[in-house]
Amino acid sequence: MKDRAIPLRATVLGLAGLLIGLSTCSLFAADISDYKISPGDKIFVDVFGERELQRELAVSATGEITFPLLGTIKASGLTAVQLQNKLKQDLAKDYLVDPQVTVTLKDYRKRTVTVLGQVGRPGIVEIPAEEKLTVLQAIAMSGGFTRLARKSAIQVTRNGVARPFKFSEDELKRNNDPEKVFTLQQGDIIMVEETVL
Repeated sequence: MKDRAIPLRATVLGLAGLLIGLSTCSLFAADISDYKISPGDKIFVDVFGERELQRELAVSATGEITFPLLGTIKASGLTAVQLQNKLKQDLAKDYLVDPQVTVTLKDYRKRTVTVLGQVGRPGIVEIPAEEKLTVLQAIAMSGGFTRLARKSAIQVTRNGVARPFKFSEDELKRNNDPEKVFTLQQGDIIMVEETVL
């Protein structure tokens, strides 16, 4: 009986590992689907049946790629699906009949935010490429609030936005709707102010 139990247990564990692996892949695919392309990322473009249009491209510092026939295209800020739809439409205008375009993200530039003020370890925090990062998560990664932190006065400064976003800890905790939660972007600066004594 013991000899039979061992392979059966191994089979069950193997199936469990396979299911966990599939679940992880599904979660990764779900997270990565809304990742927005950034300068420094590398992408692979494949146009079915057109070998000369298969390209691995690096997104320039200005957020652009150069693609055969089309020239310079703005890629930064688009998801892979949005970019492939754009390439498909542009190629279909003058060059190909119903082109089948696939865009795959190959490599990600590190995205970071800066956390300053009354946190345990002020400094730079990395945003994982396959995930979203909230303000409270970034603060936790920076050692959490200090005892002098004014938790009702958290500001996020974002490049291109004139005024900082303002939050309280309670407000951030209450807003847990995935569709509405405030998530951080590359270059954001979080400032946790000091309590006024």
